[in-house]
Amino acid sequence: PSAPAPKIDPERPRPPATVFMLFSKEMRPTLPKMAAPESAKQLSERWWAMTEEEKRPYVATWNRRSEEYGAEMAEYRASGKEAMWAARSGSARKAAFMDPHRPKMPPNAFALFVAATGALGGGYKTPQEASATWSAMSDRDKAVYVEEAEAKKEAYHEQMREYKDSGRHAEWKAMVKKVGTTGDASQRFIAELQKSMPARSRRSPVDPARPKKPMGAFFLFQREVKDRTSSAKAAGEMWRAMSDEEKAPYMQEAAELMREYRERLAEYKTSGQEASWAAAQAAPAAAPEA
Repeated sequence: PSAPAPKIDPERPRPPATVFMLFSKEMRPTLPKMAAPESAKQLSERWWAMTEEEKRPYVATWNRRSEEYGAEMAEYRASGKEAMWAARSGSARKAAFMDPHRPKMPPNAFALFVAATGALGGGYKTPQEASATWSAMSDRDKAVYVEEAEAKKEAYHEQMREYKDSGRHAEWKAMVKKVGTTGDASQRFIAELQKSMPARSRRSPVDPARPKKPMGAFFLFQREVKDRTSSAKAAGEMWRAMSDEEKAPYMQEAAELMREYRERLAEYKTSGQEASWAAAQAAPAAAPEA
């Protein structure tokens, strides 16, 4: 059998390795032989113990390679190769013919972490900086994002079941198959149909009466030290340097806030407020009076 076609254009420029990966590649040969998870842990500890001055050569290398990558991507796009690959692989057509009412995939735990830390002040200058911070976090520190991601994933699967059970999924697929996905006429037909059926907002309205999820231990700490640090990264470094005993008050407060939140959420659901809100959102809007 023939080999499957690649999903990414082999001629597309490759993005540079992250700053931490550049450091890891240089330092890994200096470590004694050990399992990959243990070597990754030791490299991460070395990285976070380094000063900004010690990290500067790796940052400079990443900046230089990023500029080169940007220039290569500009040339790749200008050559028309990106558009040709999209047309040949069908990736552009697949996106264009997606049902706008299909539920959207939820963010993963890392994406939730980046959104939360960015919103709480400072944020990250590069994705690589956020990735390095995430990698250095303990499983306990990541738990709040993992739990939220799992909850969103479960809700997404439930929405997909409802979407398919409604017959909308099969109806859309049959319609696209009938009109086809090639040719100007088909594309105009689908475009007009999508306009007549506006997509749901990525962020559905939230019932103002629904209890708000509390902050985790790290964010309680970050709120307390926001006057002493200018970025989320600095707060994260302070948090990682603290002992379990020093973190305990924040962990206890977060646990108590979460317990109260779950009690209020259970009361909100059993009272029928959640069902009433969902029914109100699902009801068609009333036609304006003549």
